[in-house]
Amino acid sequence: MAQGKRLHVPKKMQHADELTAIGGTRIMQAMNETNCAPCAPRKQPLWRTVLRDTSPVLAGYVVLGFSMGLNAQSKGFSWWIVLLLSLFVYGGTLQFVAADLFLAAMGYWDIALFTLILHSRHIFYGLSLLDRYQNSWVAKPYMILSLTDEAYAIHMTCQPPPDTSIGHYDLMTAGMNHLYWTLGCVVGAIAGGLLPFSLEGLDFALSALFIVTCLEQWREAPTKLPALIGFGVGIALFVTLGKSHFLLPSLVVSVALLMLLRRPIEAVYAKNQPPQNEEDPHAKALAEVEMP
Repeated sequence: MAQGKRLHVPKKMQHADELTAIGGTRIMQAMNETNCAPCAPRKQPLWRTVLRDTSPVLAGYVVLGFSMGLNAQSKGFSWWIVLLLSLFVYGGTLQFVAADLFLAAMGYWDIALFTLILHSRHIFYGLSLLDRYQNSWVAKPYMILSLTDEAYAIHMTCQPPPDTSIGHYDLMTAGMNHLYWTLGCVVGAIAGGLLPFSLEGLDFALSALFIVTCLEQWREAPTKLPALIGFGVGIALFVTLGKSHFLLPSLVVSVALLMLLRRPIEAVYAKNQPPQNEEDPHAKALAEVEMP
């Protein structure tokens, strides 16, 4: 090739190169607009996280609700009444004794007072969740209705994914727990009308569920002092006051002791809590990648 002679490029090839460059630029703009990072990890759907966290409740609620449905059906209540009780009462132990209360023809005020005494522990649940529920204005009535012992245990031991608001996580957790309970109760009521069942031993399902929940909290808690206070106060007042009168006083005394020991307990929890707002190094590296 002679020196100084320019290489001739056909116009069709030049046009193709221009189109390729324009196309690549547009692809890059689309990726930037949609925040699409190459090889970005796929986020786990929220319902999968909630299903994993509520799986112990699923196992307990279905069995316990099934026994509740059998118990109600054996006393003459139809499955649709069991469905309404599960949707609007959702009281666990209260639903077990609701059939006896209705059959005994108790007055409305008597039932209301009995319910308040039976579920007085929920007062302390609500006080400890004031900060967690403060922004859930729309869903707060349902969150209050669905605050069971197991839901409270999940709130205290589980946290939502980093990219999910705590309100959405709590609402879906409460809804899933409610669904488990309602499904178990209705299936039990329907099955009780089709097949003869013996109810002996099914009432232990509630105690078994509480034991499993307590063991899980004992294993995960950084300090055992709150559990030891609850156990010690409960056993002492059970022996002194008896089975019928120990529950509410034991809750009051336990909360008073926990308030006195709040600072050392919170110090232990803060020491064992992982640092928050810490960026994932892999996500940070992907975010800093510049396309050529």
